[in-house]
Amino acid sequence: MVMRVLADEFRERGIIVALVSPPPTETDMLRQLIGPENAARQGKALDVIGDLIKVIDGLSMENSGGHGSLS
Repeated sequence: MVMRVLADEFRERGIIVALVSPPPTETDMLRQLIGPENAARQGKALDVIGDLIKVIDGLSMENSGGHGSLS
């Protein structure tokens, strides 16, 4: 709800507000938390970053306040 309120508040200034939720990503920290074998089954950083850029590029004033999900 906060995101939608912010989107409404910033709309007049032309600022797009979005919540983006990337999937678990293979990182050093994740390898330490769940082990290297389990971490290796998660998204690769470069792939997740590429998908994140696509989501951000697809944002517009029309979908401001929405949720961008990376699959």
